Amino acid sequence: SRRVNLTTSAQSQGTNYTVNVSNVSDEAGALIPANSPVNFTAWKVVSGWVTREVYLGIPGAFVADLTTAPKYPDNPDQVTWSKTFELNNEPLLNQYGARLSAFLTPAVNGAHELFLNNDDEAEILLSTDQSSANLQSLGLFPLNAPPFDTAGFVTSPALTANQRYLLVGLVKQDGGDVYIQIGARPPGSAQAPETLPVLGGNLISTFINPDIGNVTFKQQPTNVTTAAGSRARFAVKVETEENPVYFQWRSGGTNIPGAIRSAYVTPVLTTGDSGKTYDVVVSVAGKDTTSAAATLTVVAGQPSNLQPYLGINFVGGGGGGPGGPMSAVDVAGVVLQENWNNLAGFAFDPATTPITLVAANGANTPVTLTLAATESWYSGTLASGDANGALLQGFVDTMAVTDPMVITLSNVPSGPYNVLVYSLGFDFSASYEQQFSVMGDGVHPSYHGKAETGLTYLQNPAFRRMLSTNPATPDAGNYVQFDNVNPATDGSLAILVMWESTNPGNGHQPAVNAIQLVRVNPVTETPSLGATIGAPGSLTLSWPASAAGFTLEASATVGPGASWTAVAGAPNPITTAGAWSVGIGATNRFFRLRQ
Repeated sequence: SRRVNLTTSAQSQGTNYTVNVSNVSDEAGALIPANSPVNFTAWKVVSGWVTREVYLGIPGAFVADLTTAPKYPDNPDQVTWSKTFELNNEPLLNQYGARLSAFLTPAVNGAHELFLNNDDEAEILLSTDQSSANLQSLGLFPLNAPPFDTAGFVTSPALTANQRYLLVGLVKQDGGDVYIQIGARPPGSAQAPETLPVLGGNLISTFINPDIGNVTFKQQPTNVTTAAGSRARFAVKVETEENPVYFQWRSGGTNIPGAIRSAYVTPVLTTGDSGKTYDVVVSVAGKDTTSAAATLTVVAGQPSNLQPYLGINFVGGGGGGPGGPMSAVDVAGVVLQENWNNLAGFAFDPATTPITLVAANGANTPVTLTLAATESWYSGTLASGDANGALLQGFVDTMAVTDPMVITLSNVPSGPYNVLVYSLGFDFSASYEQQFSVMGDGVHPSYHGKAETGLTYLQNPAFRRMLSTNPATPDAGNYVQFDNVNPATDGSLAILVMWESTNPGNGHQPAVNAIQLVRVNPVTETPSLGATIGAPGSLTLSWPASAAGFTLEASATVGPGASWTAVAGAPNPITTAGAWSVGIGATNRFFRLRQ
């Protein structure tokens, strides 16, 4: 077989062309019919995109190891398109180099400051025009972790507004993390470097093949009817041959800031939200595809008595794992909330670095956090595509099998609260058998769980509570919940997590991904649980909207000593009016709603 390169005259961007093939045989010797047509579209410049080329199997930690490799620059192993001038552990491999390129189109005249985050060595090159022949190096940069700062920046030559300049970023990775990000500060700007966004939007553009980036919707957004005081969830599933895939949800055709996952959960709704429409724009390789629109209907209802107070999301890292920070509008958790506190790293000591935690409503709280963890890591759940996956992605640990991880919340307003501790570990560690305890004003049971790993969660994304109080029979799941906990008289709540597995693991334990405090308000209406006989051997249980926040449980007995467990598969906790069918056998089975 042979590869034949056909050089044409200059093509018009985005124009359809046909190549006719004659007198060519395939590898089996069969003659291709004469004048067999192949249609294609000329590549075109698309605003808001960057070309990313990855060169695999190149050892070394220096840019020169990349630029002297035989496959560089014309034979990349992977070519993708990104909406920002960055690469972050994509792919999650070792020993490779990457080249990012785009046309930089400044909005104002003058020299610009270019800021760089990178791991390992990186280089910035800028052309005097759109041509790669006129690229000039602006310097090599050693490892420089985020955020942008003056340790990694360079000043460009004077640039002309609205003129395109080819910008190239090179990065070489040897092992562990690999990332490169470039931001730009225009002349005269006093914006702090750490607040600069990564280059994107109208400032960048690149050539893209219009024939790719096609998206097929396997699941469209569906209409939702829900009660006031609750939320609505809209989701899509898509199929495409290219990566990465970007999502932007809209309401009434207007972008919802921060709603950039495959699923979107609304804020708490009122009847005034009824009639709103939601759709999502899916962007791949320079092409936007819009989903069908779904309509929201909100009926009368009342808020649950379980109201989130604050949530803490530990942003993990290490070993090449992306961290999974959440936006302010990302709604996640067993009790749904937004405005999660994203805490990166693993040293949180208010005595040296005060941390103001934000409440679920976005307001500051007096609560501070102390945590003597020694590592942050990742689980792999970000692949689920929704906010719950981001919540469970990063975790902190102590890298020890003997010492408990102690998490202390101080200045907690008087309760009561439900305290939720999310725990989900690294796929290739030992089994995460752990003990969870809480200390406040009173005595509470310790729970023993076998926390899931990221791979297990992705096979069936859902929250599963670990309820066992017996260390010999730990529950499998991804969170524990302590009910009706009041802070101690000094306003503190302490959470202890102890490793109980007989396997020492590989150091990434015990794991805590997130913490949530949920206020337990008085119940203003007691919901009723209805039951009707269905098909032989089945019973249909039903409940009103006032059951929101309750859990449907079952037991073989009632009274002291009864063992109540959540009904498997039921929508626990309940979010709105609904029903559930359960099997009934020859033995007694009792059901209840509990909050």
